[in-house]
Amino acid sequence: LESAHRSCKIVTLPILLHAAQALSPTMKKLRITLPFSLSQINKEKQDSNDRNSNCDSTESTKENSMCNSSSSKTKRSLFKKKGPEKISSKVSLGAGCFWGPEEFIMKDFQQRFPGSIKRGKVGFMAPDPSKAMRNPTYDQVCSGVSGHVEVVHLELNNPTPELYEELLKFFYLIHDPTTKDRQGLDIGPAFASYIFTTGEEQERIARRIVNEVQLAVSRARIIWYEGKKIETIVAPATRFVQAERIHQRYLEKHPNVHCNHYYRADYFPSLQSEEENLLLTQEESADESFEFRI
Repeated sequence: LESAHRSCKIVTLPILLHAAQALSPTMKKLRITLPFSLSQINKEKQDSNDRNSNCDSTESTKENSMCNSSSSKTKRSLFKKKGPEKISSKVSLGAGCFWGPEEFIMKDFQQRFPGSIKRGKVGFMAPDPSKAMRNPTYDQVCSGVSGHVEVVHLELNNPTPELYEELLKFFYLIHDPTTKDRQGLDIGPAFASYIFTTGEEQERIARRIVNEVQLAVSRARIIWYEGKKIETIVAPATRFVQAERIHQRYLEKHPNVHCNHYYRADYFPSLQSEEENLLLTQEESADESFEFRI
């Protein structure tokens, strides 16, 4: 009964009361206690019957409306559905020289998801601030001596886990995460593939996407990267250092400059097979977010 109390999604009070009364003698012998009292259930049942009786006997439309409202509130109080997971609006992505990712995300991603980006800047982020310069210049970062990675630092409008996931998939369309510390002609630790996360939800989604991309590469569902091992590092976000003004929207101002970023594919493939998607759906359904309340 205690197991049923924890796991079932819909349990009516009469059924719960009947089961508790039937098992009461056995439970006393085994010294098992319920997470609720029978008197509590009886009182709830009696109150419910009294409300229904009052609703049936009244002739006023207004009173009927009040009774129905009271009954609905009682039902809703038993099972409260959890709201959507909260996720940070701040996103920092390293994909090589920051000129290209900024251009693709601020223009193309915004076209796919209008109004999704509130603002975006390019700059630097140190995986380990204790070993990094405080306020490095662009040249110091590019040389590899500052301890920073070039990143696009974004603030999302109305952030949701779904939007964040779409942004990460787009991130994997425009750079090669299999070339460690390199994107095209740009070589060095400043050009590594990084996802800097803020909060547990971002980290959870980022690690899942990285693992799924690796699986897709291993199974040849993604074939447009140079290597076979995903080198993207997922790490907690640290202090963002904004780059000099000349580097903001650089390709917008200098469209003929060479860029190592381009679309590896026109779309992002499904990361799971139909069987894997079915299994994932079943697991999510089993974990449907309801809380039982008496």
